[in-house]
Amino acid sequence: MLNEKIISAKEEIAAINAELKRIPFGRDIYQFKMEEKSDRAVFFTICKNLELYSESPDLFTERTVSDEQLADDVQSFLNKILDTEQEEDYSDYRNYFTYDMTIRSHIGDEESEMDLSKKQGSASGGEKQTPYFIVLAASLMQFYPKDVCCARIAFIDEAFSALSKERIEQ
Repeated sequence: MLNEKIISAKEEIAAINAELKRIPFGRDIYQFKMEEKSDRAVFFTICKNLELYSESPDLFTERTVSDEQLADDVQSFLNKILDTEQEEDYSDYRNYFTYDMTIRSHIGDEESEMDLSKKQGSASGGEKQTPYFIVLAASLMQFYPKDVCCARIAFIDEAFSALSKERIEQ
């Protein structure tokens, strides 16, 4: 069940990133990053090994060294779970990843790439706001999928902030 949620979350991130790749924001392209936490490596190893077993025609043959390693990994992971006081640490798939956003900028023929978490200190006000609007839009995309007929939401930030009395009259 947990692995299924992880697979589904990765698919959602990939779909959102595919949409973001098609829509540059000025000279920037934004992509979400979802990386496995190193302290959960044993869980991901177990999932990969179980996936290999399910694809193998030799599923019911005699035990091998890899079976012993899998048993050790499972026991190690269970011990971690049993030793924790916060059940949510291991029951919520979101705790198995670190999240960030990659910003790819094109200036002329040059391309630079930086993670949002590292860029925050040097970015302008607009550069800091854009990623948060993208996160909000991605969240809305999950609740209001484009392939389903449902209510829609639009958000506008300071839409009339630059309008003077003269411009309003125009």
